[in-house]
Amino acid sequence: MANATTAFGFRPTKEPDPSSILTFVAVSGTASLFVGDAVVPAGTGSATYGYADVTRAAAGDTNVIGIVVGFEPLSPDSLTSKYGVTGAVRLVKVVPAFPHTEFEVMANAAMAITDLGNRFDLVATGGDTTDGFSRMALDVSSAATTAKTLWAARFINRPDNAFETSQTGIKVGVYFLESIWLNGPGV
Repeated sequence: MANATTAFGFRPTKEPDPSSILTFVAVSGTASLFVGDAVVPAGTGSATYGYADVTRAAAGDTNVIGIVVGFEPLSPDSLTSKYGVTGAVRLVKVVPAFPHTEFEVMANAAMAITDLGNRFDLVATGGDTTDGFSRMALDVSSAATTAKTLWAARFINRPDNAFETSQTGIKVGVYFLESIWLNGPGV
């Protein structure tokens, strides 16, 4: 069976502990954020909501905070907690990219079993405004042994992920080597 080839960003490979999910804000003017996006500090905060600001990570960023897993309403009376449009203020729920947290991501090109154990950058493709999901992926062409954001640990072993031969759409278990939790650039 052929693998699905629509990227979905990053997903924790197991349910995160609810107490570890962090809240940040995307202030007015911040680029659109989607579920599955890797985020980095934006260098400011919101005096209204009291949270630090985040923005989408780019390829090569060394200070990833974590992965967007949802959005929270701005007030108890608000029903809008949608991903979003640039300019909309949003409370962003983030699973931290701790050194021991594995995330699933799709490789953006054919990947061989011999690629595992290498380091890679992410592809910071924009999200989909129809389904609200990220289109970030693992950049296969960036393989190296040092100085990359992600470490590819394994291919996800389940029926919808054929990886026996070098194929496209392979789902990979990765760890963030370059995050604020590891104090900047990884090994």
